[in-house]
Amino acid sequence: MKGFIRILEAIVASLIILTALTFFFNTTIKPSNWDDTFLQVRAQDIVASLSINGTINKSVSTNDQTIINDAILNPNIFMLPITVDYSVTVEGIPNPVIRIGCNCTDSQMQDLKDTLSPSVVYNGRTITFVVYQAEISRIHEDANADTNILFLNGYKNLTQFDDGLRIFMKRGGTIFLLGDLTQSQVNDGFVNETFGLKWVAGTRSNTGRFFDNDNENITSFKISKYYAGITPEPEPFSFLGAATIATDNRTIIRGDTGLSLAKINTNIVDGNGRVVWLSGSTGIANVTKSLVMWGSGEKFDLNSKKPSPSKYFKTFYMINGRDSYKIVLTLWKVFQ
Repeated sequence: MKGFIRILEAIVASLIILTALTFFFNTTIKPSNWDDTFLQVRAQDIVASLSINGTINKSVSTNDQTIINDAILNPNIFMLPITVDYSVTVEGIPNPVIRIGCNCTDSQMQDLKDTLSPSVVYNGRTITFVVYQAEISRIHEDANADTNILFLNGYKNLTQFDDGLRIFMKRGGTIFLLGDLTQSQVNDGFVNETFGLKWVAGTRSNTGRFFDNDNENITSFKISKYYAGITPEPEPFSFLGAATIATDNRTIIRGDTGLSLAKINTNIVDGNGRVVWLSGSTGIANVTKSLVMWGSGEKFDLNSKKPSPSKYFKTFYMINGRDSYKIVLTLWKVFQ
């Protein structure tokens, strides 16, 4: 009997010691991450399938969000868990709706509307231009979060608005400056640095052509392609004014004397933001449209959903055709 009691005491003592040890050592449980892997594989399957069967191209070409949304949400095809949401973004082609905040007079704004007129068909896609009045000092505020382009008719001293404009460009916005410039205006500290314009001595030409229509690595190739896709009108183009701006790989239109008549710049703030300068011109509405199409940012949501600020998974897929573009599918867990 005494032996049994001693054994029982030893067992109880061991249990007490083991219980006490749990206060000093934490148990680490590592998640398997199988759910995350499943979502990543599922995202790849979705974009590959929707590309092969033409759903993505049909949805993009018709600017119809319901086509791709219905396909992704079809329970007989992909069976997305009800706790998973998604967004679809297109990169590399003009936005279907381009919102332009015009910092200009009423008559100048009407001229811009007449120039853009108010939509254009490009490769079967309808691109719509929405023009409205905008203040430079407020372009970065939440109320204007959907503005793609800040349009300036004529030179403005933008140095005083530098902070707000950088926020606007960091969000993906574009500044479009139309008009001729003097040497002091080019060298005002904002135009030369942000737009990348350099005043040089030279003779200004009144006619110009696209800088390079053959090199796919130069932006003038893409903008000239936009131009060819919306009009059969031939080059050259007629210009006014007397600005003499140097030519480089960011030149879009080069005058017959070798100087720039239109230039762009990209990746202004943290890899985002674009700027366009177009010299004073006559009768080149389609050039303006082409530059605005590029200035849209060439990145838009194909549905109205935004990614969750928490953990999410992105899958990229290139769609090749008359215009190659990238489709980005983002999946995330609603509850996490």
